Amino acid sequence: MTTHPNGQIFEVDSIVLDKTILKKIPFERRAIFKMFYGCEYYIIHERIVSEIQKISPKGIRFIPVSEYTSSSVFE
Repeated sequence: MTTHPNGQIFEVDSIVLDKTILKKIPFERRAIFKMFYGCEYYIIHERIVSEIQKISPKGIRFIPVSEYTSSSVFE
């Protein structure tokens, strides 16, 4: 993770989610959350992603959290 002098996150190298902690949070509260560092990123639960993909949206790309790197946006 890289931060600006003001403490704002500039770059995230990878994302790791702790499943034991996530299981304690109701699905409705953890299904989607927004990250912002330079631009907005959303982490969306795979159940919701599969529903979105059914309509074949344009202009959106889904990257599994396990495959995300700071260069994913450029791939």
